[in-house]
Amino acid sequence: MPNQHKLRSRAFRPEPDEYEDAKGALGRERTMDGFLRACLRWLRHDPAKAMATLAPFWPEPKMSGHSEGTSRRHSTNPNDTSAHL
Repeated sequence: MPNQHKLRSRAFRPEPDEYEDAKGALGRERTMDGFLRACLRWLRHDPAKAMATLAPFWPEPKMSGHSEGTSRRHSTNPNDTSAHL
């Protein structure tokens, strides 16, 4: 069955307290979807001002890759023997 939605879904992973606090600040009249879309429109309309305004609130980059203790069974390095321990 083809996707019935006109717009492609996107995902983000905020900290739990960030999300709940933001939902509370938006109130009942506004949605998180609407807020995020408004931010995207602001960024497109005035990127310099949007980025300067958001700079103090910008989160630190998240670590990419697997966390410690994650199996390396799928390593493509033929010399990697750690998965065989």
